[in-house]
Formats: sequence, structure tokens, C-alpha cells
Amino acid sequence: MKIITKLSLMFFVLTSSLTAQAHTGLGSDHYVWDGFLHPFIGLEHAWLVLAVGIWSVLLGAKATRILLLVYLIAMTFGACAYWFGIQSANPELWNLSAISLLTMALLASKQLTFSIAVVITAASATTQGLVHASEMQGHPIGYLFGLLLATACIQLL
Repeated sequence: MKIITKLSLMFFVLTSSLTAQAHTGLGSDHYVWDGFLHPFIGLEHAWLVLAVGIWSVLLGAKATRILLLVYLIAMTFGACAYWFGIQSANPELWNLSAISLLTMALLASKQLTFSIAVVITAASATTQGLVHASEMQGHPIGYLFGLLLATACIQLL
């Protein structure tokens, strides 16, 4: 890609993540359906899932399956870490960091190895798990299940 296209893409992703407002925050119950809908209406989550999917396709068939599993496991790990006491001070800053990292990695994907792809995917998904767990009220396991199910559906497309 030309440098202008890369910079334009990065600018769009970074600015859209600031205004995504996909996280409803505290004060409402979250159910399976709410978790399932989030990847489709939350720009930051949709971008992360699509970026991992695109990157995995660029890396080959084996990477597609492995990065999908890494993403789902790491997001679950992030949620569990929150439930066991690891708090995220500023959730949207974590999201912005994950989006920035994954966007830069995708833009430089030809220079990065599969091992680096696994680490960056895991880091991005772990932050998503932490962020979402901090907002889950009511039925957190159901919400996480819906979130994981929708994430897998998007990546399998």
C-alpha cells in the first residue's frame, strides 16, 4: 500500500475508536444478546476482529485457525483477570492502545513473523476482555459467551 493509504487508514481507525461509544458502561444488565450484538455495533471491537482476520489470512490458512483461537482465549483470559482483581484504570485508553498496536502491526504485516502476530493478537484481545468485563453487570458469563460467539462468527466469515 502507498504511504498515504496507510496513514489514512490509521487516522480513520484511531479517530473512530475515540468516538465509538460502544461501551454502555455501568448501570445496566448485560445478557447473551447484548454480548452478541457488541462486535457488530462497537466500532473498536469490529475493527480488532476484522484486523486479526485480515492479518491471519495474510499469514496463511494455519494462522487463520490459530489466531482466532488465540483471540478468543485471550479475551476470556482478560475477562477472568478482571474478575479476579486486575482492574483497568481507563478502559477507552486500553482500547485505543489495542487498536493502535493492531493497526500498526497490520500495516507492517509483511515484516512481522507469526510469533509476533500471536503476541499482538493476544495482547489486543486481553485488553478487550478486561474492558468488557469491567462493564459486565447482571449476567457476565452470558454476556461474555455472546461476545465470544459473535467474535468467532465474524472471524469465520
